[in-house]
Amino acid sequence: MGHYETLGVSKNATDSEIKKRYRELARELHPDLNHNDKSASENFKKINDAYDVLSDKNNRRDYDQFGDNWKHAEELRKAGYSNSNFSGVNDFFNHSFTNQNPFGDIFSGSKSKPRVNEVTVEITLEEAFYGTQRRLTLRDNHSGNKTIEIKIPHGITDGKTIRLNTSSGVIDVKVKIKRHLNFQVQANNLKFKLNISMFDAIFGSDIEIPTIDGKISLFVPPGTPNGKKFRITGKGMKLMDSDSRGDMYVQVEISLPRDFTDKELKELKKMKDKRKDNLQ
Repeated sequence: MGHYETLGVSKNATDSEIKKRYRELARELHPDLNHNDKSASENFKKINDAYDVLSDKNNRRDYDQFGDNWKHAEELRKAGYSNSNFSGVNDFFNHSFTNQNPFGDIFSGSKSKPRVNEVTVEITLEEAFYGTQRRLTLRDNHSGNKTIEIKIPHGITDGKTIRLNTSSGVIDVKVKIKRHLNFQVQANNLKFKLNISMFDAIFGSDIEIPTIDGKISLFVPPGTPNGKKFRITGKGMKLMDSDSRGDMYVQVEISLPRDFTDKELKELKKMKDKRKDNLQ
């Protein structure tokens, strides 16, 4: 019988409900009030044991996770076990350890499956382009906290995982690239939206644009339509373990002026009407 059943409460019982039920049972089963009941003393001990576990927040958490093995919670977590691995204590003993001691590897010092910890590191797009380093502080059971430095290679992509084998266990470092103000990333290519005036689109222009590693001049030819895309070879992100680079795609967005004077609007209307007549 589990501790919840001993006290007659549900697993979702609040702290106050557990305390109230314990007091009721303590008065009912106290040995001084049950001289003729030989089982009263044993039952009284059971409800006290149950209350000792369930009234303590940490003990209750460990009990909910590992059942009767809650006292070994720390060792079990170090070995990588959790309630997500086992739906209950019976499943725990039946989970690939049938007729064996599930704590054998933990307490005998024999080799067990390495625990894998996961951490996420955020870097900028520029750091992903050039490569960078990060320091991680790890908890070491033997020497306390330990700081290690990891190298993040150039060309790393968003969501990429770097696996490290350390004295504190296996660590999977997931790299997240922050959103960039100018560029969108697609694999090793970069996308850039270029806003130009209607006059630059009509007459053409040399326009200075940013890239991930500096500025270049892009020639926009006369009559460039809205949405036109230009491909700039070799100006994208670096590839991992390579000197090669992806490409940069520039998409034109034509901005219309909002500050035309009345005179300018009249001239534009004349031009519009004239072109309309030519089309007829």
